[in-house]
Amino acid sequence: MISQINSFVKMYGKVFGLLVTMLLGALFPQFHTLSFLIQYLLMVMLFFAFLDIEFKPQAFHRSVIWVLLANVVVAFISYAALVSFDIVLALTAFMTAIAPTAIAAPVIISFIQGEIEYVVAAVLFTNVSSAVIIPLALPFLLGAEVRISIWEVLWPVLIVMLVPLILARLVSHLSSRTREFIRKG
Repeated sequence: MISQINSFVKMYGKVFGLLVTMLLGALFPQFHTLSFLIQYLLMVMLFFAFLDIEFKPQAFHRSVIWVLLANVVVAFISYAALVSFDIVLALTAFMTAIAPTAIAAPVIISFIQGEIEYVVAAVLFTNVSSAVIIPLALPFLLGAEVRISIWEVLWPVLIVMLVPLILARLVSHLSSRTREFIRKG
């Protein structure tokens, strides 16, 4: 009986942990004051997800470029289709469509034992690309003199993604016993 419970927790523990966390957030909205921790908690989650990847050139498929192109094309088409009705709705559709692959995707994919290397490549490529495209596109779409610094958009993305990635790569050079200790949290 205990081995069945352990097996169940091992298989579904992360999923239930994620669901419980979302439920707690919905039940206790006053915890929004802790929202500044999201960036750091995301970095910790990414660190543990990145521990399980091996960098191979094959991880970057051409389809990652197609994902980015689809985001960009759908964003501009959505904007063009809606701008004559409502500029706010058009901008909302644009921002929703151009949104990059979620930074938390590697964590979710690791939960279901998916191809995490591919997802990491997609996350890195789409997030960095979107952080460059959005500040360039918004002044054009708004038709106004709006200055958005690419660096101010790109820097937080790079920090959240690259710090855990670099730390995980450094940990990969430690002894296997130390890596296992870190993996267990």
